[in-house]
Amino acid sequence: MIYRALKDESLKDVDDLIDPQVLASEANTEPESVIDGLKDVLDELESNGNGKNNGSITK
Repeated sequence: MIYRALKDESLKDVDDLIDPQVLASEANTEPESVIDGLKDVLDELESNGNGKNNGSITK
């Protein structure tokens, strides 16, 4: 079980830990928020005539 491998033996009060389901939910929504922010930046650049209209990022 992965949880046992990651368990921190130095923790004294495990009742104060954040629920794993909450952590998993946050781990899922944070990248989505970042992507939404990047889409907003791309939209702003395109509306100002500074971006490509194909929606792709090129180096």
